[in-house]
Amino acid sequence: MLNDQDLVVLLTICSAGLLVTTIGFAIAWVRARERWLRLRGERPAPADVTLANAERLEQALSSVALEVERIGEHQRFLTKMLAEQESPPADPRTP
Repeated sequence: MLNDQDLVVLLTICSAGLLVTTIGFAIAWVRARERWLRLRGERPAPADVTLANAERLEQALSSVALEVERIGEHQRFLTKMLAEQESPPADPRTP
């Protein structure tokens, strides 16, 4: 059985262990919170930068659409020219 002196030592050791564990978890929590706040502060982009990117994207998309329309017009023109070349010419002597 434990005498009074052993019980005091055991409770002191348990209390010290609990104190060290609590302080360790508190330090870990504070560091994790600081990292989270730091990352949260860096993540959102300013609205004007996002708006500028959207405007540049819109201009680029308009340029691409214009070029695609030009390609389509050129394709239609070439198809028409090739069709005219392949068809036999109309004979002007026939009534």
